[in-house]
Parts: sequence; structure tokens; C-alpha cells
Amino acid sequence: MKSNSNYNKKKSGTLVNIFLVSMLGLMSQGCVSTAGNGGNLDVSEEISSRNELDDVCSILGEATHDKTTYFLRSAVDAGDAKTVKRLIEVGADVHVGHGELLHVAAYRGYTEIVVALLEAGADVHSQNETALRAAALAGHTETVVTLLEAGADVFGGGPGRNSALDWAEAGGHMETVEVILNAMSKQRATLQPTLTPGS
Repeated sequence: MKSNSNYNKKKSGTLVNIFLVSMLGLMSQGCVSTAGNGGNLDVSEEISSRNELDDVCSILGEATHDKTTYFLRSAVDAGDAKTVKRLIEVGADVHVGHGELLHVAAYRGYTEIVVALLEAGADVHSQNETALRAAALAGHTETVVTLLEAGADVFGGGPGRNSALDWAEAGGHMETVEVILNAMSKQRATLQPTLTPGS
């Protein structure tokens, strides 16, 4: 871990900027604005079937391929777990944007939404463990634990990328760092070959 505080601040700022630019690029591919309803998109009581979801999107003028993603993107963006769950129940696709929904929820610490997306089949490993690394960067320890319990690779990151540990350290989130170090120790232990007497 670097001891130079200025270096750490600069590194943290760079990582944040890289991540936010990536997220903005992904989210711009679909409609995520919740400004029209004050940032609160609670339509869970109104939508009771996929047909009703299609009807609402048609009224809003959304293209066919966006019908299952318009409200889900907005609900995740707004942190509206109730609506996220309801939309998943009526068929909204959690796989859009190569994992962007899970990444955004993880970065913002929306653990309940992270759980809902994972239970609906979102890939915890998408884009080199971006969800885990995003949660680590933001210091959302509970979300990090949830992702690790779901099978996220604590060593993930790929060549030329930063691991969850690097991102947590850069953000100065020592509680998250401790959780990640413990997970690394446990994972290393499971990878150790079992030695038998005389082997």
C-alpha cells in the first residue's frame, strides 16, 4: 500500500473518473432519466403484468427493444428496490448493457437491488468483476460482502486492470480492505492442495 497520501488521492481520483466515464457511456445507451418524476420511479403497484409494462412504454413512445429496460434502468438509477423487483417479476431483462445495471447498483451501494439482480440471473463476473471492484472503490462493504458471497472473484480484474483490493485502498476504505483481504486469504486456502502424510 502506498504511503504517499498525495499519490493515493491522485490514484483514487483517476479510478473514480475512469469508472464514471465507463458508466456514463453504458447508461447513455438507454433511457435512464428519472427527472420527470422527481427521481422517484415507483410504478410497482401500477404494473401487474408484462402486457401492462408494454402498454406504458408504448404510451411513452419507447422503441420495442427498450420496453423491458426503460423502467428497470430508471429504477436502478433511482435506487428503487421495490420497483426493480416488480419489474423483474414481469419480465424486465437484467442482462442489458453487459452488466451495467449490476455495476451501477454496486457502485452506489444499493445492496438490496444487487441481490435482486443476482437472483434474477445477473452475471456477478461481468466485465472482469466490475461490480465487485466498483463497490470496493466506493467503500460499500455490505455490497462487497454480498458480491463475494455470490461468487465474485476477489482476485479478478484482468491484465492491466486494478483489483478490488487496489480500488478499496485507493479510496481509503479500510473496512472494505479488511473484508477483501480476508476473502483473499480464504480463497487462497481453498486453492492450496491438500497434503496427506508422506506426500
